[in-house]
Amino acid sequence: MPGYLTWNPANGHYGQSERFIMTQCVLLDGLPGSGKSTTAHLLSRHLQAQGATTNWFFEHDTSHPIFEHERIIHYMTTGDFDASLFDEAPKKWRAMCDTWAETDDITILESSFFQSPIHVLLLNGTGRQEIMSYVMSCAVVIEPLRPRLVYLGLPDPAIALERACTCRGDWFAPFLEQVLERSEWGRTSPLDGQEAVLAYFADYIQTVDELVARLPFPTCVIDISDGNHERINHLLCQFLELPAMDSSIPPTHSPERFAGRYLARKSGEEFTVFVEEGVLRAHGPSSAAMIPLSGTVFEILGLNVRITFDEPDDEGIYQLVRFEGNLPGLEAEWQRITDDAVRT
Repeated sequence: MPGYLTWNPANGHYGQSERFIMTQCVLLDGLPGSGKSTTAHLLSRHLQAQGATTNWFFEHDTSHPIFEHERIIHYMTTGDFDASLFDEAPKKWRAMCDTWAETDDITILESSFFQSPIHVLLLNGTGRQEIMSYVMSCAVVIEPLRPRLVYLGLPDPAIALERACTCRGDWFAPFLEQVLERSEWGRTSPLDGQEAVLAYFADYIQTVDELVARLPFPTCVIDISDGNHERINHLLCQFLELPAMDSSIPPTHSPERFAGRYLARKSGEEFTVFVEEGVLRAHGPSSAAMIPLSGTVFEILGLNVRITFDEPDDEGIYQLVRFEGNLPGLEAEWQRITDDAVRT
């Protein structure tokens, strides 16, 4: 039996103890746009700062121990249901449990217990009792890791849908309509368009609420409607028996050296870096802060990749970006094409 990590307020760090007061598996869930990835990333960094070893699996991670995200996307884009995804899942949860149970590692899984499987099952017309049986079969096999589930909840379906579409971008609302049109849930609903999407979100929220109430391990539902990240992080740490979290982003020295537009050498995709109030940010539908790890190495908040800037010119402006991470289709090298992305 490994020595589990316990918080020692006397020295401000974790220490080894045979007294188990911490989980070895944190399950973070919620609807799209609820901040699961950002919260998981901050939690992983917070635990590491206290001396813990963490394994954070981003939803799309190609090394994900439970789900191949491409198979989830295949269902969403085609409507072809693959029952083997759910036949295999309890075995994969057990294998993960066997791997980590004899270590001191803390594994953080986002979107894995509810979002990825429940959306597919619900869309496919799977009955509530069958969904419950599937979830309970997974819950039982991971009990040796003493899991704790944190659900970032948005009880109002309209707010949940609006936030998801804002986070993902303009493509997401029509994508959701198409997913429903291809699904058994959509075919049996008298509604269509965004009315159907709203009704589906309400059904999903109700389904998850029922599941959370039945889980055999500790759970914490945090209403994130007010968007108060400080409060959310406080409740998260309180539930996980952790010290307070400092989620501030350290400043970057001379951030303008990194700002600009970069072009992927193979695909031609663009990656934009800009400066906002002294913090580097990566451009997207909702921009994300870049966390400095060293002078030229960064992480993007909420994304499990490492970015290294290289090849500075005579003025110290970096000309190349290298990406490392387990994301599908992630290209390794991006070349600077302009430096017009600086903001204040």
